[in-house]
Amino acid sequence: MSGEAENSNGRLTTFLAGLAIGAGLATVYPPKNLRAVITKILLTRVVMGKVRLFTDRLQDKIVETVEDRVGNLFKKRSVFISAIEAGREAMRNEKQKIAARKKA
Repeated sequence: MSGEAENSNGRLTTFLAGLAIGAGLATVYPPKNLRAVITKILLTRVVMGKVRLFTDRLQDKIVETVEDRVGNLFKKRSVFISAIEAGREAMRNEKQKIAARKKA
C-alpha cells in the first residue's frame, strides 16, 4: 500500500513541477502582444463585415437580374404567342378565301 502512495505523490510532484515550469515559460515568452491580437480580431471582424455586405449586394444583384430576365422571357413569350395566333388567324382567313374561290 505504501508503494501506491509514494507513486501517487511522485505523480503529483511531477505534475506540479511541470505546471510551474510551464507558467514560468509562458511569463518569459508570451505568445503575442495582447494589443496585436485584439487588433487582428477587430480587423477580421471588419473584413468579415465587408465580405458579408459584398455577398449580400451580389446576391441582391443576381436575384434582380434573374427576375428581370425571367420577366423579359414572359414578355417575349406573350409576343410569340400573339404572333402564332395571328398566323393561325391569317391561315384560317386564307383557307376561307380559297374555299370561297373553289365554290365560285
